[in-house]
Amino acid sequence: MKQITTRAALLAIIAVAALMAVDVSPAETKLLALLKAADDDEAAARFVEQHFDQGHFQHAPAESIARQIRAIAKQAGELRIVKLTPRGTDQVEAVLGGSKVRGQLLMRLAVAAEAPHRIKGWGTMPAFGPEVDELLAAGAATEAERLARIRRALESAAKIHRFSGAMLIARGESVLFEAAFGAASLDPPQDNTLRTMFHLGSMPKMFTAIAVLQLVQQGKLRLDVPISEYLPDYPNQEQARKITLHHLLTHTSGLGDYFGREFDEKKGTIRRLEDYYQFFAAKPLRFEPGERWSYSNAGIHLAGIVVERAAGISYYEYVQRHVFDRAGMKSTGNNRVEEQVPGLATGYTRFNTPDVFNVEPATRSNLETLPPRGGPAGGGYSTLGDLHSFARGLLANRLLDAKHTELLTSGKVAVPGAAGAKYAYGFEEMPVGGVRSIGHSGGAPGMNAMLRIFPESGLIVVILSNYDPPFAQIFAQRAAELMARP
Repeated sequence: MKQITTRAALLAIIAVAALMAVDVSPAETKLLALLKAADDDEAAARFVEQHFDQGHFQHAPAESIARQIRAIAKQAGELRIVKLTPRGTDQVEAVLGGSKVRGQLLMRLAVAAEAPHRIKGWGTMPAFGPEVDELLAAGAATEAERLARIRRALESAAKIHRFSGAMLIARGESVLFEAAFGAASLDPPQDNTLRTMFHLGSMPKMFTAIAVLQLVQQGKLRLDVPISEYLPDYPNQEQARKITLHHLLTHTSGLGDYFGREFDEKKGTIRRLEDYYQFFAAKPLRFEPGERWSYSNAGIHLAGIVVERAAGISYYEYVQRHVFDRAGMKSTGNNRVEEQVPGLATGYTRFNTPDVFNVEPATRSNLETLPPRGGPAGGGYSTLGDLHSFARGLLANRLLDAKHTELLTSGKVAVPGAAGAKYAYGFEEMPVGGVRSIGHSGGAPGMNAMLRIFPESGLIVVILSNYDPPFAQIFAQRAAELMARP
């Protein structure tokens, strides 16, 4: 780990390293260049065009990224690098401070392995702050002490506008901790409570995978059969003959995403799940199915359409009957964006705003960013209690028999950049605190959520937020590590 106090100091270190023939990683070099470009509008725009991989612009346009880079320097004043942590040669993390702000910003950057090492991943989030970090990092002898530390850390995070939402920690049926902070709505004013419903981001991928495995268990679907057998009307049959449900549920299909400018322009025309085909079916595969792992909303969406065809009812009716009802989830669903759902928190976002360091509470609604309706790959809403019930139902084999529950949740493919993590069928499997855990996270503007389940001990951690990612899920991960330790 490197300790750097100013950008000038980093420049000096790189210059000395060059003289001494010590390698400076491509990721560190790009990070330095990005911070230098943050001082000027034209320089920031030019840097993004020249150094970001084109694939990154599928998620955010170049001008939006350039504005965010400039916003960092504008809000911070004189930037300084407080801490620099390389992650191999192609990834780096930096904690940034500034002369005009008290808080700090965590920046993550990843570059392609091949020259010219274009930036393929970049993001920022406000740092936890020393008090929150200390509370979650320090050991505690008893469970009660650990829970008390988590409560104080969450209270501290809420006070400095890092968190708005609710959190639950349980062991089996016993709830050990639950708390809610922040506003569910600013107009009219309404606080978040333990029963507030929050949007889930990508977490419903778990529900879709369970639906598929239920139909596999019934003999109506097979994981190794090309999806062309189930979707004979899919517009790209050449691809459909190569792709299986196994590929779709493990993000190894080669399909990409459906979000982007075209989706934003046309999402108002979407009425059926098949209407999403227009955003990805004609595009070439990123790679041959099974060749590697790459997160794909389009793939899980297709799996949801297969559920409809095999079950003979709509995806929404199927998951309501066979997942939500069976698990005792009474406040979970998939609303249309124009529907008013009593008790559903409004998401508030700081994306594309000047408040990069999260100095003030988020106040801008995320309504314009939402899809028309939650679906197989994400969206939808739930509560702490419902996700607690879902986790217990999964562990008790109420959703699938023991054999298919194991098949569902056992890791199949390594997830790049996440030590020890594997993707199962719609679930992540990873060691947390040295203990096996399963679950999923979700994040989009104005929503961030995570469910982490420890099958051996029955420990369950749920966090739901109506603020931007990734603070809530990282907090939950840290809290889960604290609770999972022997």
